[in-house]
Amino acid sequence: MSRSDSDGARIRAVFYHRVGSGTPGDQDAAVLRQAARIAELAQRLKLQVVGVYTDFAVTRSTPWPARPAARKLTQRLADKTVRAEVVIVEDPHHAIGPANIPAALKAIGIPACTPREALHPVTADDLVIAIAARMSTPPSPTRRARRFPISDRRR
Repeated sequence: MSRSDSDGARIRAVFYHRVGSGTPGDQDAAVLRQAARIAELAQRLKLQVVGVYTDFAVTRSTPWPARPAARKLTQRLADKTVRAEVVIVEDPHHAIGPANIPAALKAIGIPACTPREALHPVTADDLVIAIAARMSTPPSPTRRARRFPISDRRR
């Protein structure tokens, strides 16, 4: 999903995010990280951001219609009060959840994509890809040290 740079057209995009139910400070930090990421993606992928919808304190297993911001996004896209060509979900397996991906795609009615080098359509396979990537990544030294503290190791 790309356009040539020569025509100067920008893809009209709406962003959807889910912020966990951590402390208010954690939520504020998450929103700031997302705002910085949106600005970076808009510039890199030549997007015209026409909306940002964020659900707070919902789990990824929460059905799409039960999420206030997701419901509002779906309604505004259906009513054409928000005109977008794509909905961007940064981390679909985390934000939407595997059971909700097909329902979300159907509810939105326009492509849902995840940003990579270009926009990549979200599919139910994205969860499998994400799990495989996590399994193939060895734990960091910090994580390994947390799991196996020095006091627990034999000398």
